[in-house]
This record gives sequence, structure tokens and C-alpha cells, in this order.
Amino acid sequence: MSAAAIAQIVKTIKREKKFVILSHESPDGDAIGSQLALCAALKRIGKDVVLVSDRVPRKYQFLPGSGDTTHGLDVSMEGRVAVFVDTPTLERLGDGGGMDPIFKSIINIDHHVSNVRFGTYNWVDVSASSVGEMVFFLIKRLGVAVDENIGTCLYVAILTDTGMFQYANTTRKTHAVVGELIDSGIDQFRIYQNVYENVPLAKLKLLNESLKTIKVDCGGKLVSMWITQDMFRRTGATMELSEDIINFARSVDGCVVAVVFKETQQKNTCRVSFRSKSKKVDVNRVAAVFGGGGHKAASGCTVTGRREDVSKRVIGAIKRELRHDRA
Repeated sequence: MSAAAIAQIVKTIKREKKFVILSHESPDGDAIGSQLALCAALKRIGKDVVLVSDRVPRKYQFLPGSGDTTHGLDVSMEGRVAVFVDTPTLERLGDGGGMDPIFKSIINIDHHVSNVRFGTYNWVDVSASSVGEMVFFLIKRLGVAVDENIGTCLYVAILTDTGMFQYANTTRKTHAVVGELIDSGIDQFRIYQNVYENVPLAKLKLLNESLKTIKVDCGGKLVSMWITQDMFRRTGATMELSEDIINFARSVDGCVVAVVFKETQQKNTCRVSFRSKSKKVDVNRVAAVFGGGGHKAASGCTVTGRREDVSKRVIGAIKRELRHDRA
């Protein structure tokens, strides 16, 4: 934890009045939970705060304050201090990035190893399980009590980015934070139901289609899947509903790296997600080859080209990285 970075951010927040909180496109639980928790905390100390986000996915719409998000074109951001959470580069912005706003300054709070330190003030902690974990400590430094609403948002941020506390980024500190969130009065059962047990039928149909494409390579170490635009049309599913499908590839016995290719509506363009189960295999390096990034164990990128060409290039890059697993 960088004490100097946190101190500077706390000083800036206490001094300034107007803020805008942003995160990356197609926001996940960590991005949304962190935004909502920080927004609630800043409002508690009298700040003028607006939230800018892509559409909040259905499973997170139960979170307190989720209906208050707006798109970048709907609000003037000039003169506000921008707080970016869970955003390694400005290129990862969604609708908030289209108007080239003039910020008074930028606070960058993130845990991605690929973060490029684009802020006026940068707090990047790659050892943190999630940005939600970092925001928890920031809120406490601001002197704001973590109540049930803030606790619920932070719990979702941490729960989802640690894979229900199963990933290697889950630490003793993570569990200590979660213990305090439980003490705030959160309803863990209701949270789990909303996030993991309200699955639209369309998602299960999409999963069924994508499982038919599963392919194993490198003696079982590499498991890949495809999700095509035809699958989206046949099942009625949206890109949002494909978020966790990579976990099924990752769960295959013997898998070291899982990759899922998702065709977008833009012709010859795929979103590619990576997961690594080995500390020796860094999928952030793989994603970086294609202009993406993330974490050593979880990353992504966007690749253009025909389906066969994209698959060949990406699989080739993964195979080169898998050589580290034999080192």
C-alpha cells in the first residue's frame, strides 16, 4: 500500500468540491461496486459527485445507487476532478471517453499490472485483490463509516474479482476487509443470489452453444472456446451475458491457460479473454502483444482479423508463453 499516494489522494478529495467517477467499458462487479461505494462516501462528506458508466449489467442493478449512473455525453465534466477506478488505460473507457472532457485533475486508483499511470495522482497496487479492497481503505481514511449500502457495493467488488475468494489474489488482508464488511450488516445470501443465482435462460443457452466449440491443445494445458455473433442471435443473449463463460474453460482438468474468443458486432473484430492457473504463465504478456492488458492471471484484448487468423495468432502467442510453465 502506498501511503504517500493515498495521503495525496485524501488531501485532494478533502480540498476539492466537484468530482466525476469513471471506470472501464463493459464494467464488471469490481468496477461498478467500487464506483458506487466511493460515490456514496464522497456524497456523505458533502461532495458534488456524478457517476459515468456504461450500462450497469442486470445482475448488479440491485446495488444501492446503481440507477444514478449516467453516460459521458449526459453530463458536463469540465472542471471536475476525475476519479478513475479499475481502469489501466484511458483507451479502456466506454461512453465516458467520447467527449474528451477537461478535468481539473485525475485520480487513478487501480490494481492492474498493465496500468500506465495516466493520472495526476496514481495509486496502483498490484497486490490488492480488487479495487474494491483499495477503495475500502480510502473510505476509512476519509473518515466515512462503512454502512450496509457501502459495504454491499464493496463486497460485490471483492467477491467478483476474487472469483468468490478462490483466486490467488485473495489474501489474508482481503478476508480481514470482508470481515469488516460483514460487520457493517450486509446480506451475503441476498448478494450471492443476485450475482450468481439469477441467471437468464439466454445465458445458459449461450453457454450450451459455446461449450460445443471447446478445444484442447498443448497436451491439455490450453483450452479455448468461441462465442460467435450467430450464437448471440440464436440464443438472444447479449455480450454482457458472456462474462463468466471463460470459467468453464478454466475449470477443465489439466488446463493452464483458458482463452475465449467473442465476436463483436463490428466485422472481423473479437474480444479475447485469458485466464492463467499457473504463477509461471503471465497472460498479461499475451494480451499486451495485441494491445491489451490486465493481470498476470486474467487479462484481455481486442483483435481484428478473420476468425481463423485471429485464432492462429492468439493461440501462437499463448503457446510461446506456455513455455514458461516448463521452465
